[in-house]
Amino acid sequence: MGLLNGKTSDIKLLFKAIENNDDKKVKAILSNDNGTLNINEKNKEGKYPLLLAVKKDNFEMVYSIIDYANKNHIRLTLEENNKTKEYPLVLAAKNNNMKIVNLLIDYANINNIILNVELKDAFFCYPFYYAAKNDNVEMARLFINYAEEKEIIMDINDQTEFSDNPLFRSINQYNAEITELILKYSKKYKLKTKIQCEEKNEVYNYSLFLGLLNEANNNINDKRKQKEKQKYIDFLNQKKRILKKDDKNYSEAVVLYDFKSSNLKELSVCKGDYIVVTDWNISDGWVFGYKINDPNVFGKIPRHIINRCYEDYVEGDLVSAIYDFKGNTPDELDFKKDEYLRVLDWNIKDGWVYGYINGNRQKKGIFPKLFIRRVYYENQNYLPSYEEAVNNKMTA
Repeated sequence: MGLLNGKTSDIKLLFKAIENNDDKKVKAILSNDNGTLNINEKNKEGKYPLLLAVKKDNFEMVYSIIDYANKNHIRLTLEENNKTKEYPLVLAAKNNNMKIVNLLIDYANINNIILNVELKDAFFCYPFYYAAKNDNVEMARLFINYAEEKEIIMDINDQTEFSDNPLFRSINQYNAEITELILKYSKKYKLKTKIQCEEKNEVYNYSLFLGLLNEANNNINDKRKQKEKQKYIDFLNQKKRILKKDDKNYSEAVVLYDFKSSNLKELSVCKGDYIVVTDWNISDGWVFGYKINDPNVFGKIPRHIINRCYEDYVEGDLVSAIYDFKGNTPDELDFKKDEYLRVLDWNIKDGWVYGYINGNRQKKGIFPKLFIRRVYYENQNYLPSYEEAVNNKMTA
């Protein structure tokens, strides 16, 4: 029995090692056993070693278990769920772990097992859905190729408990490549597709362009089409960068001159606009970013027409609103009388300032200078009452 005494204690130690995410201990236990362990045994929760290892998202533990099974000619439990409807393949896809997904598929192929790629968890989510949700084009393509190789027709348009499906995810996450995979697969096997998206965005239009939402026979192998297709993908990849990157890593900038775009990739801006720059070197002399009040309006801008807003001025000057103000455009900031604000730029344009509601830097905009008065107060950690500010500590 190697370094352990008794089959029952061995499996308990294995469960404990997996629960502790100790891949070295798992490897030691399995390496020192001669094939007597019941590697498919379940614990009280109905979980078995392979399922637990996949759930821990630990490739080394999964590899050790599969290696043990192969060496000892043991057929692993791959598709038996536990009390919470968890399956190894579904969990691996959910965890976006391509290495474990490949490992499970390789094991199945070696042992002549056909995996059920349509298994669903407690939320009615299935492997292909998680591939789309995680923006994993490689994994989505792997599942489609596997299904076709095994002559399985996946219903990749099934809705989950969240009332969405892979197509909804791919369109709203601006993933043109997965959208194309889904629509081509659905068309090939005559599966019904329901286009549901929050808005008819660029990926929706991209799908129309490829002729995948109707019966039009577009030849996407044509060189011109391929070139246009690549432009769309490049454009959408920029969009995804905006949606996924943490705003705190971006830099704000103010526009110094008007600029009118000449193509889809450029962003039209006006003097006084504020933008968030996500890439200061997108190409020679150009930056990439979006309008501060609308991340959906984005593109390239000439570097020389903007000026970075440095952290020295980020707090702004404290002011108090003397009237209610309701903006007429998305760039204008709404506020109520007596609210405190911070002014970042006193001369954004004639009669207007730029700033934010005190304590909420994410909500910025322009507002009339006549609607505010500057607060001069000795203790900036304490905000005076409106009466204190008006009577003692404020000048026009």
